[in-house]
Amino acid sequence: MRFLLQAISRLRRPARSRPAGRCRPWLEELEHRLAPARLTVTSALDLAALTPGTLRQAVRQASADAGRGISDTIVFDTARMGGNSVTLSQGQLELSGARGGTITLDGGGHVTISGNNASRVLQVDGGVTAVLTGLAIQGGNAGAGYGGGIANWGTLSVSRCTISGCSAALGGGGVVNYASLTLSTDVVSDNTETRGGQRRRRHSELGRQHGPDAHRHHGPHQPRGVHGRGNQPD
Repeated sequence: MRFLLQAISRLRRPARSRPAGRCRPWLEELEHRLAPARLTVTSALDLAALTPGTLRQAVRQASADAGRGISDTIVFDTARMGGNSVTLSQGQLELSGARGGTITLDGGGHVTISGNNASRVLQVDGGVTAVLTGLAIQGGNAGAGYGGGIANWGTLSVSRCTISGCSAALGGGGVVNYASLTLSTDVVSDNTETRGGQRRRRHSELGRQHGPDAHRHHGPHQPRGVHGRGNQPD
């Protein structure tokens, strides 16, 4: 009888539920994602101190991003700039950051960058990939060096641009190239060199190095070559 009562008592007891499995939250690291940026120039000034909205600041940011493998495009808001030209007063603009990112300057076909006849306009460092499109490069002066408008040591593509009114003492008044340069539908004209103390105005000057594959030209005007010297920026 006692055993029967114990069996009935066990049947009346509620069954113990097993605790549900505990869920521990954790963070899963995602893969690195490099998003290209659009940097907008809103000021035509070229100040000694790096200032947001200026072209020099945008070039500095794009170069830093390129060094991290990020490709940036620099565009121009001419309405906020109060005009369509930027006159450099702090020396040439230097495109750097050789880590896989591409630096693009897009002037939209109506922006002029001038060296103010005081400095070269643009230098592309070794290992850098850059694209220039829709720009007018004017008033560059390399002094006693090469490449008054542009000096290229990287991989540079130039399209829908004009390069004019630039000068260099040793040659390449418009462009000097030491690496890989592609010109497409561009006009390189009215640039000068002063080699040997004589001022020479040429239809175009494009210095090159490293043989016939160092540059490619597409368009109605084939620039005459002026050989550059040295392997370091001057």
